Amino acid sequence: MQQYGIHTSQGNLECYIQIPDELQSNVVAIVLPTAHKHELDCTSDYIKTIMYKVAERGYVTFGMHYRGMGNSSGTFDEITEEVINTSTLMDWIMQRNNTTTQFMLVGLELGGAIATHVMMRRPEIEYFFIVDPLLSSQEISKFDICTSKGKILVGNSTSGATSVATNIKIKIGGKRNSQITVSSHKKVKACFIGSEDILLKELSDFLDVIEPDKHM
Repeated sequence: MQQYGIHTSQGNLECYIQIPDELQSNVVAIVLPTAHKHELDCTSDYIKTIMYKVAERGYVTFGMHYRGMGNSSGTFDEITEEVINTSTLMDWIMQRNNTTTQFMLVGLELGGAIATHVMMRRPEIEYFFIVDPLLSSQEISKFDICTSKGKILVGNSTSGATSVATNIKIKIGGKRNSQITVSSHKKVKACFIGSEDILLKELSDFLDVIEPDKHM
């Protein structure tokens, strides 16, 4: 993986890039880790495996560190700031590659919440895969108007996750928007720690679904 520092008005924003062996899509993936758990930052085997899995399918894949994580300057304040940082990263990518017009977001816990807010603000988000998203009922309602294609993966043993999964299924189930699927698993820890094989299989299945949509 290559390491980059993006200079912003709030200081350095640290990112990692995984380049695929064979580029097969103009869609760029961005992995958003969970909140300030350094064992789950972009240098961890867990996040690197997710990035490799996406890059294997031909996507240039970025990982982003929030403020105060890794070498990103500043301290974490609130989700809104990280939504802005994610948008800043998207702009930085598009300025350097004018063929990039669409993105895929992969978010874990806090990263899932950030991805949700970014999707509602940036029409360039074509796909998303979020895991155990930290969302309120009001935030879950945003999926009613979501036009991106995605999968929401939830572990039912996560604190509050059962109600999150239920609320998401109520909001999405029966809707004419069949772009979003929800998959829940019992007896797995937050972020599927210790059950990475399940997460990676779900991610692989989702990448299979969007395979025909690749743009080059």
